[in-house]
Amino acid sequence: MKNKLLLLSFLLFSVEALFGQTPIQLDPAENLEELILEDFLKQDDCIEVFNIKPISDLTAIGAFSNGTDAIFMEEGIVFSTGNLENIGKQNSSTNTTGLLYGRADAPYLRQAVRTPAIFDAVGIEFDFTPTQRIISFRYVFASEEYCEYVGSEFNDAFGFFISGPGIEGNGFDNSINIAKIPDSEEIVSINNINHLRNTGFFINNLIEQDAIACEIEYNPESISTIEFDGFTKRLQAIVEVIPCETYHLRLVVADVSDDALDSAVFLEGKSFESSGIASVDARVRGRDDQTVYEDCLEGEFIFRRNRLTGRGTEIILNYTIQGTATMGEDYEFITDSVLISENSFNEVLPIVVIPDTLDEGREFIEIIIESINCDCITRDTAVLFIEDSKEDIGLRFEETFVCVGQEFTFGPIVETGIPPLTYSWSTGDTTETITDELLMPQTYQVTVSDFCGATDSATIEVQIQDIPALTIEGDFDWCKGRNPQELLINFPGQAPWSFHFSIDEADPILLENITENPFPLSLDQAGTYQFIGFNDEYCVGTIQGEVVVDNLEFDLAYQSFPPSCANANDGRIVLDISGGVAPFGIDWGMENESETVLSGLLAGNYGVIITDNLGCVLRDSIEVIEAQPDANCVLDIAKNIYISTAFSPNDDGINDRFTVYPKYGLIKNASFQIFNRWGGLVFQSDVINEGGAPVFWDGGISQVGVYVCLVKLELVNGSFEYVGQDVVVVR
Repeated sequence: MKNKLLLLSFLLFSVEALFGQTPIQLDPAENLEELILEDFLKQDDCIEVFNIKPISDLTAIGAFSNGTDAIFMEEGIVFSTGNLENIGKQNSSTNTTGLLYGRADAPYLRQAVRTPAIFDAVGIEFDFTPTQRIISFRYVFASEEYCEYVGSEFNDAFGFFISGPGIEGNGFDNSINIAKIPDSEEIVSINNINHLRNTGFFINNLIEQDAIACEIEYNPESISTIEFDGFTKRLQAIVEVIPCETYHLRLVVADVSDDALDSAVFLEGKSFESSGIASVDARVRGRDDQTVYEDCLEGEFIFRRNRLTGRGTEIILNYTIQGTATMGEDYEFITDSVLISENSFNEVLPIVVIPDTLDEGREFIEIIIESINCDCITRDTAVLFIEDSKEDIGLRFEETFVCVGQEFTFGPIVETGIPPLTYSWSTGDTTETITDELLMPQTYQVTVSDFCGATDSATIEVQIQDIPALTIEGDFDWCKGRNPQELLINFPGQAPWSFHFSIDEADPILLENITENPFPLSLDQAGTYQFIGFNDEYCVGTIQGEVVVDNLEFDLAYQSFPPSCANANDGRIVLDISGGVAPFGIDWGMENESETVLSGLLAGNYGVIITDNLGCVLRDSIEVIEAQPDANCVLDIAKNIYISTAFSPNDDGINDRFTVYPKYGLIKNASFQIFNRWGGLVFQSDVINEGGAPVFWDGGISQVGVYVCLVKLELVNGSFEYVGQDVVVVR
């Protein structure tokens, strides 16, 4: 029995500081169907997947992300024989174990590994209906059993077991395990892929203690990003199926012989797909093109074996022939099937074009490899075009002007020639274009031949033009908020034009391919615009002058006065605007507030937008700071408390009671007393505070007459204010 003593974890440095990598992220599964249909299934595929169920429960099934640094797959699905939260950590333990389900009943897995002792089996199973003949997906197997228990009975097992039509295996329900080592019939397992066997598929992630024990070089691949001591490289599961039939797939992993040390399977996101057994392409023989010509080029269709099938099996492909070209008239007869031999990856079908003298225009041949007629038909197709022979290649020149003494480059336009083309100039040049300098007009002739032998000649007289000269000048102005002004530039010479300019000697700005004339240049910042270089289509022109754009922005200064004390609303802001053109529009973002003085403010930030008469805009944010803790509050009674002047306690439901209403903020709480004309105390209230019930005087047995109300106010800074007022009782 293996030693189950779990070693204490060690941590030398933080993961990212030491290795510059971030751990793989794990999220527990909440909806298994969503994981399979959205995370695992290739989204543009037509596979129908249904009857999705967990093997055991969802406890150890989840989604992973940020996996590139750890297992070279960015995202997907994971299921583990231990706790998911143990996976996404730095590998600092030699024996990570999560105990889940105990002994498991998984006959297909027991049969695959030939052991009756299976523990913590977890995974996913579902049915699917493919539309093509090849099913594949990518995965990684990882385990804590590496490297101490390689070759032992603790060969933690996993498998991808498929059953259905045409599948004849010796597994449970005649299933086969498609988790195979590439180019082998061996299943992927700890004992088959490790540091001793099939090492090209193994990734060592051992901590130093384990590496020493197994006499392996300490060189972990992803120790900072994943807990497992070792894992496989990204592998691919592949199986050939019958389109439109239904298959069952079980994806499962389990501990073997005991329930200690975790193993897991990672399925790459969006990698479950179906594909055809072969594909087809069209090309011109010996060229990267899809158009052939009568009496010249020949074409071919290339049928390629799907890379997933590999060699070793003979493939017979049936296909459909369509198109506007007629077999036997436009091209020689071809068969409707090809055979890719077991030792070949492709087969070529030649297309021999039949020349004629008819003007038929562009025709095509299309070959289609189509799947069996499922609800979703997928197909691969290729098209080869046939053109009539070309006698005229459409050779011509465009009118060309040059400037005296300036180097120029030009060449002809070939509209229909079949490349490669050959050139023969009257100057003796054989290039597509030629470069020259002229002092007077000159005539050039060129003869061009295409690949199929069509030839044409053309002549051009290159004309002389004056060197274009451009002068730019003017004075403008600019400011933020205003629509920029435009400088209209009238270009001499031939379109298109280009020119360089700089602003205040900063890096030059290039404007090119200008065809609008005059051209509006937007002056969207202040400064001196200096114009540096100028070209028309043919010549290097001259340019001179500069444009000065004045800055019309104005300045803002201000004073900010804090409230007299905490929670008081008597702060102020006073603006001082200099420059600009009056009158100024001032917007504080408050209704009816448009002055340079803003009063009655609490502490805080206040934005202001100022616009002058030219449309220049200035924006600022001004802070009103808090009052000092020991500041003396200045109470404006009229703004902070309401005291009734009369009431009629006659129980008619109208103004029957008397109270005071403080405005809380500057005022913390209040109370009041009622005295008669001789100074006798008639009523004394409880303390009135924010959130408490109002306190009323109902007049009691008091006679009609004038009474005195004395209000005591406690302010937020702890000081007190007293306010007196007459109150008339009316019966």
